[in-house]
Amino acid sequence: MDGCERALAAEPEAKEAFAHLPGSTFMSNEFRCNRSGEDTLSAALLYFWGHCDKDGFPKELTQTFMSCNLIAVMLQRSDKLQKQALASAPLDGTNNSSSMSGLWVF
Repeated sequence: MDGCERALAAEPEAKEAFAHLPGSTFMSNEFRCNRSGEDTLSAALLYFWGHCDKDGFPKELTQTFMSCNLIAVMLQRSDKLQKQALASAPLDGTNNSSSMSGLWVF
């Protein structure tokens, strides 16, 4: 092995980004495959909300300031879309009783 290969081999293995979260019963790939061609309002969203695993969401989302921080980070990390997209993601409510919604225009 040359120096570059040795350096790459010595790097720690990357961790799964969501490994710390509990497993979810929602099958996102099944949703994408089976619902992508259906009408959004009459079929796809009804299926999503009927099968969404709300227990799989991080508990940090119970605090409104943490939710606001996560929304801000998501929008900041999509900075490269600035010229092609417009997004709004308001948070409404109080701690332990809030709701998020979002709108993306491409």
